Amino acid sequence: MKRILLTLLLFLVLFLSSCSADMDEEPASYYEQMVYDYSYATFNNASTNDLTYNINDYEKEFYMMYQIAQTRDFTLSDLTENERTAYTNLFDKLEVLDNREERIFELSLSEFKDLLTSRSIEVTTSDILAFNAIKTLFDTFKETTISLTKNEFMELFLERELTDIEENSLEFVFNLGYFMTYENAINVPLEDAYTQLQADYGPLSDEEKAEIEITYNLLNSINKD
Repeated sequence: MKRILLTLLLFLVLFLSSCSADMDEEPASYYEQMVYDYSYATFNNASTNDLTYNINDYEKEFYMMYQIAQTRDFTLSDLTENERTAYTNLFDKLEVLDNREERIFELSLSEFKDLLTSRSIEVTTSDILAFNAIKTLFDTFKETTISLTKNEFMELFLERELTDIEENSLEFVFNLGYFMTYENAINVPLEDAYTQLQADYGPLSDEEKAEIEITYNLLNSINKD
């Protein structure tokens, strides 16, 4: 009996310690850099409670990454028209695949081909050459950290600069927590968002509602095409 009680006591201590560690964990900062992940080919591996969650576009992010890389390495030449066409065609197929959990560019060529053909996506010679070229490029960059701020990331998808008011609104909503995300904004009416946020955080002032509306509209105007 004593052994059982001691075991239960030890389990309780470990459980409380774990809870305490979770509570002490610092929340992510709005100004934390979004680092390009070469395995997934994206700047955005945000958690589900991040307002940028599920904002991804292989083509937009790759060309932005490459543009930044050129400012670091002046020997890096511009992509040719044929390269851009081949890369864009490949990225279009990856968007159809829609498998963001797969480390696409860690796959072998045979694994990559099997993954696409399993979804009835045709793999051309051009796709194979583009896939290998991008893998080689990523291998060259692997020791280089390329990043964007959240504001820069949003501007990439909005295809314009943010105003000061919009930047402040995004930061405010980001710090609210889990509800106002891209996924929710495109699927939930604004009034329902207000209702949910007030249930979670209490009454919202007119100023807070205005900031939420600005962010809501920004997220709904994201261009993922």
